[in-house]
Amino acid sequence: PWRIAGVLLEADEPIWRPGFSTGAVETLPPAAPPPPRLETRSLTVRRIDGTGVAPPAVIGALTERIRNAAGTRILLCPTAPIAMDRGVNHDLRLELNENGVAGSAGGVPLNDRPTVVFQEGE
Repeated sequence: PWRIAGVLLEADEPIWRPGFSTGAVETLPPAAPPPPRLETRSLTVRRIDGTGVAPPAVIGALTERIRNAAGTRILLCPTAPIAMDRGVNHDLRLELNENGVAGSAGGVPLNDRPTVVFQEGE
C-alpha cells in the first residue's frame, strides 16, 4: 500500500507568521512572547466512510519538522509512515491557529495511491 512519509505545505504568503511584540522595555519577569499570528495547529490523514454515516476517522497525524525562514514552506511528517487503505476514501485535513486560537480549517481528498498511478487506472 501507499504510505505518506511527509507533506510539504508551500504558499506565496507565510503560513507561519510570528506574533507582534509591543517593543516595550522588558520588565522583570520578562513577558511571555506573543503567540504566532498564523500557524498550523494540526495536519491529519482521515479515512472517510463511503456511506456518509460515520464521521471521518483520523488514521495519522503529521507534525512540523522544519520550515524556511520566511514561513512559506513547512515540512510536516508523521512519527511513522501512514498506510493508505486501498479502495477507501481518505482526506488530508489542515487546521490553523490564528493569534493563538482555533482558526481556519480545510481539507483535500487523497487517493489510495499516488495520483499518477490512479489516473492511469492501476
